[in-house]
Amino acid sequence: MGNGTFKYLDIIKESIACLLYPSKDQCVICGVYSKHGICENCFHKINWCKGNFYINKEEFKICCYSTAYYSSSIMEMILSLKYKKSFRSGEILASYMAEKIIKENIPCDLITYIPSDKKSLKKRGFNQSEFLAKNIGDILQVPVKNTLIKVKSTKEQKTLNRENRWINLEKGFKLINKDEIIDKKIILIDDIITTGATVYFASKEICNVNIKELNVLTVAKIVV
Repeated sequence: MGNGTFKYLDIIKESIACLLYPSKDQCVICGVYSKHGICENCFHKINWCKGNFYINKEEFKICCYSTAYYSSSIMEMILSLKYKKSFRSGEILASYMAEKIIKENIPCDLITYIPSDKKSLKKRGFNQSEFLAKNIGDILQVPVKNTLIKVKSTKEQKTLNRENRWINLEKGFKLINKDEIIDKKIILIDDIITTGATVYFASKEICNVNIKELNVLTVAKIVV
């Protein structure tokens, strides 16, 4: 095997490595050079959310924040994180969420997240909400705790209509590590909010313990 063949194999290896481990100096969406992980063009396509909103059902009310609307660049980064394991995309999303916490002055001395069921965890290999929460915790130097488990298998929310999304997740979560959240100001992290059923039932379970405050923060919001 000649030197030319070895050089050709080296080029192939480098090309494969670039596909598997893209440079942090590339835009995670379009691939052009960007030292911030996302280029100006893709960044300016993001439709940011302002302020907060509430989910109010059966006399239980929770305060929610979302970083941006589920479209364009935000949507692509979420899908890349969830289905292509683009952890660089996840790091960028987490930085936007941390910035939202600071900008909105959301009280926080503990961060938690929506758990995955065993089927989803096995299929995906990781929990994207946990990944986001831990990165936010690292940025803000706030502890992250697992406080919930899924106690029943549920259908994917995206396959259901509005009414069935609420039925699907009722009594779907169980609180664990109760002692660690007493008297805490908690932020509950998830990737996307649509009807709010997931964060509603998770929040309701957390609030069975005497906590000081609970706010929900998601990467994206889908308007229905």
